[in-house]
Amino acid sequence: MSIPSNKMLPEEVWKTVLASVPIVCVDIIFINEKKEILYGMRKIKPYMNKWSLIGGRILRGESPKEAVKRQAIHYGLSYNELRLNDVFNANFGYRCDIIISFVARGVTGTPEPKEEFSRIEWKKDMPSNIGGIYKEEIRYCLDLV
Repeated sequence: MSIPSNKMLPEEVWKTVLASVPIVCVDIIFINEKKEILYGMRKIKPYMNKWSLIGGRILRGESPKEAVKRQAIHYGLSYNELRLNDVFNANFGYRCDIIISFVARGVTGTPEPKEEFSRIEWKKDMPSNIGGIYKEEIRYCLDLV
C-alpha cells in the first residue's frame, strides 16, 4: 500500500498502526529573535484545546532533520540554527509517540495555523494550559541554556 498524496492513511489502517507500534515524531521549539517560543492551540487529540509545539510525524524515507525542515516550510518559517533537544516518550493510552525534539533558533516568517491548530502565537512565557510532554521538552531545553 502506498501513502496517499495527502499523506494521510485510511482510518482503519491508522487505527491498526496506533494499536501496534509507537509513532515517531518531531517537535520543534521555534525561538525567534525576541526569545519567544512559538505555540499552537490544538484542535485535535492528543492535547485538544491545549497549547503545544509545532511538530509532526516523520514520513517514510525522511530523516528527523528533513521532517523539521518540512514542518518549518509548511508553517511559513525558516531558521538559522537547528540542534537536537532530546528524545521523549509520550504515552496517551490509545497511542504512544517517540518524540525527537529539536530547537530551532533565528526563526523568521509569519506562521499561520494549519490543520491541527485554531491559532498560533509567539509567547515569552510558557502557557499554563500546555500539554505535559511539551512542558517537559521546553523545560529541558531551557535547562540547557
